[in-house]
Amino acid sequence: MADGLDSFMPPDDRMLQPGDRLILLSSINPPRQWQLIAQTPLNTSFLHDLGSDLARISGCSLDNAHAFMNVLPGTIHLSLYDYQAHRLQQELGKQLRITLQPL
Repeated sequence: MADGLDSFMPPDDRMLQPGDRLILLSSINPPRQWQLIAQTPLNTSFLHDLGSDLARISGCSLDNAHAFMNVLPGTIHLSLYDYQAHRLQQELGKQLRITLQPL
């Protein structure tokens, strides 16, 4: 994952307003397989929200994401584009000790 990617990525929750222009960039590369290894957090009250974040960013089902969070520590394989992997590392890493590596 490229360093400094944060400065080029808009927030996920930014809403377009009338008159805004949307420019869509797409990758010609297929998503890669990634391994997400997550440890049990000291505070488990965040697990439901972290599962929702995992589903939102990775595209896996909400049921699978919540099931994964309920059996930590654990490992899950995900099909992600590099920018998704970066965003996942950024978001989940705030509350959870994780390792995300390409396979």
